[in-house]
Amino acid sequence: MTDTKTVAVGCHFFDPATGTGKNPNSRCGGEAVGFVRIKNTGRLCPLCEPCKTTFVSANKAMSDDVKKTIPGGGEYEEVALEVGSAEFAAQPPKTA
Repeated sequence: MTDTKTVAVGCHFFDPATGTGKNPNSRCGGEAVGFVRIKNTGRLCPLCEPCKTTFVSANKAMSDDVKKTIPGGGEYEEVALEVGSAEFAAQPPKTA
């Protein structure tokens, strides 16, 4: 039997140096509750509950014309924290 422990992952929008969200107006909770997989890159992005809610609602609010300007059309899929933790830990750092 394989042990599938979930390791705490920080939200993409959290700044551990200041202990707050990178955007001073955000309600970033710090600890990720899940991931979104950006479909055009395949990369996982960890998000806390408030940031995930904001991300999903902002994506839904974008017009098709705006989505066409975003690489991959702004498409993503949600990935559970338990499912994506090991993959995220092995994911190389994002470059530029």
